[in-house]
Amino acid sequence: MKAILRRTAALYLCCASTVTFAGKLPGGTGVSFLVGYNEAWFGPNYVTYLASNPSFGLPAPITIDPSDSSFVSTMFAGMANGGAKIVRIWVFTALQGIQLNPSKTHTQGLTGDLIGNLQTVFNAARKRGLKVYVTALNGGDMQVANTTGLRQYFQNLLTNTSERDAFKTKALLPLLNLLNLNSDVIYAFDLINEIEAPLNSGYFPPPSWIGARGWIQNMTAYVKSISPWLPVTSSGWGSAVQEITLGLFSGLGLDFYDIHVYADWGQYSGVTALCNRVSADRVPIILGEYAQNSHTFDDTLQYWTTYNFLTTAKTHCFSAALAWKYETNEAWWTYLNLKLNGSLQPDGSFRPAYGLIH
Repeated sequence: MKAILRRTAALYLCCASTVTFAGKLPGGTGVSFLVGYNEAWFGPNYVTYLASNPSFGLPAPITIDPSDSSFVSTMFAGMANGGAKIVRIWVFTALQGIQLNPSKTHTQGLTGDLIGNLQTVFNAARKRGLKVYVTALNGGDMQVANTTGLRQYFQNLLTNTSERDAFKTKALLPLLNLLNLNSDVIYAFDLINEIEAPLNSGYFPPPSWIGARGWIQNMTAYVKSISPWLPVTSSGWGSAVQEITLGLFSGLGLDFYDIHVYADWGQYSGVTALCNRVSADRVPIILGEYAQNSHTFDDTLQYWTTYNFLTTAKTHCFSAALAWKYETNEAWWTYLNLKLNGSLQPDGSFRPAYGLIH
């Protein structure tokens, strides 16, 4: 099924003879429509795929290697050979690469391995002609924060001005400086994967969208102050089609919109109204994640789901579409996230146990 999806996606590159710019975002509708993949984390190493993770007392796995035989290079080569132009990765997955204070409530800085490993990823993408779509935080981590003991940290990050500023200067600034040095290989920047996760988990007081919009707007302004060239968004999932249509993402300074849709046969409602909003706001939009939704291994369903998603995106107002997820051995019909649970150890560290949630 992965091969079917890759071949179908590649068909849409055959006619892409030019690349235009929709605002600051590479690509556009019609002949300049781009396709790619999510490779949110490499292999099974969600918590430490890019750097060590002090929050869980875990060192980084050996997955980042500059040689062509490395896992990262192998994945990127496969994407490029299939016609992909974009790869989307997440940086601070489960707070990997971030140093917290002993009580796990405050940002102190980055681990020493994150920036170097991320540079290696950029080098590998550059070699294969891929643009990297960088996502900072994952909203799904905030849904399981009670289990992992990080609820207070995320609460502070989302609603406390002092902690938000600490995260900006001690974690986000070094990341943005690295992006500035690698602007030739960067596609765009997503502040947080699926803002609906913290919204639905009660982080923002009612009416919750006011708080969420304020956080997005504040963080967007900061990113632009450091990297004015960088296209910025905050991706959405679930009801994001309706949320964008209603204007909940409008007026925040975002350079483009990004929706994630999982639907059998690639059919979902509201595209016309969504495109009307995009046109009125004069910003591009991409389909940042797509796949079938049914828990079914079915080549026919997989083919037509992929075909219809890409056809609808290309013929409407979308600039790009990214499949979920390149290397997984699971079916492509679900949003996969690693649920962190486990137990505290006598030394105060956390030993996670992994399980998939859909």
